[in-house]
Parts: sequence; structure tokens; C-alpha cells
Amino acid sequence: MLRKLVPVVLCAALVSCGKSEPGSAPAAGGGTTGAGGGGGTAADTAPGAATPEEAYRKAAEAGARSDWKALFAMVLADDQDLLLFGLTFGAAFASMGAEDPATVEKEAKDLFAKHKVPEKQDGDSVDMNDETKMRAMLKEKLKDVPDKGALAGDLIMFMKKHSKKGSGFSMFEGTLKDVKTDGEKATGTLSKPDGDSTDIRFAKKDGRWYLAIGK
Repeated sequence: MLRKLVPVVLCAALVSCGKSEPGSAPAAGGGTTGAGGGGGTAADTAPGAATPEEAYRKAAEAGARSDWKALFAMVLADDQDLLLFGLTFGAAFASMGAEDPATVEKEAKDLFAKHKVPEKQDGDSVDMNDETKMRAMLKEKLKDVPDKGALAGDLIMFMKKHSKKGSGFSMFEGTLKDVKTDGEKATGTLSKPDGDSTDIRFAKKDGRWYLAIGK
């Protein structure tokens, strides 16, 4: 699921991924919808969202206005470390092939130092097939990060700066469809105009819906 949701969040965040004007976002059901659908409500500023569709809309709109903390906040709190892990991978891929690798590497190291993320140590490894162990490792590694939303934002900006144009961040541009709710979990399909699609998941916590990454 990590490999599926991270590109979706990147699509919501990166300017190159969408054609919506600021203040609009992919609609759940087709087309675009305004930030408030004709006027904001108290629910628009509350944590999470009233429905899975609104959770996706709020995340996409946060990305459209470059509000990275708001975008990050639309991810289930229990899954935010997984998202940061995915964004770190995205930053690494974005910097591949840089004309000045040493400068880009130093920029990345400075970014992690700024957010108090420890450097990789000998013996560090991640078993992506064991989510429980991966969560425990990430919790330990990111325990001193004072503002994870700010870290997510800096990673996204790093990717925007170093990604080559047309590098694939548009692959999940589309419309949220076929949302199915089962208790406190929900699934949907992000459908592209060319007919391609990917799954997206949601979870409910304290009565509000968020994007979900973990199982």
C-alpha cells in the first residue's frame, strides 16, 4: 500500500502532477470541485474529514495551495511515519542523475540534519515485507523530529527542485471513484482519463476520515 499511496500524495502535492487551478481539486465523482464547494464550513477546518471523498478532496486542495502541513495532516497519524519513509525514497529518486551529485547530497544531508533525522548507520535495514518491524524502526528513527509535517514539506520541495520534468509524478492524476466503506475503513479507485487507475485507502479515527497507508 505504501507504494500506491505515496504517488497519490505526491500527485496532490506536486505542481507538475495536476491541471487544476489553485483552490480546486480532483472531485470524487468527476471534474473538479472548489475548496469549499460554495463556501467553507466548520468541518472544512476540523481535523480529518467527514467522508473519504472529503478527505481526498482536502488533501488535494492542500497540495494545490502548497500547504504541506495540511496535506500531511490528512494522512492517518499512525501512518505518517510510513509516508515520510516513502517521501525519503522519492527524494532519493528525484536526485538521481543530478549534474552535481555532491551538492545535492549535501543539500539532502542538511535537510535531514535540520529536522533531526539521524544518518543511516551500518546495519540499518528495512524489511518492507514486515510492516510491524518497519513501523517500529521508523518510530525510533523519527522520534526526535520536532515537526513531521514540516519535514514532509521540505522533502516535497526537494523533489520539486530536483525532479526532471515529466518524471512521472502525473501518473496518478485522476478522479476518485467507487468509494466503498466498511466500518472504519474505506477503499476507492483513482481513475485517470486514459483509463488507468490505482487503489486508494482511507481509515476513520475519532469519527473523522483520513488517507491510510498501512494495512
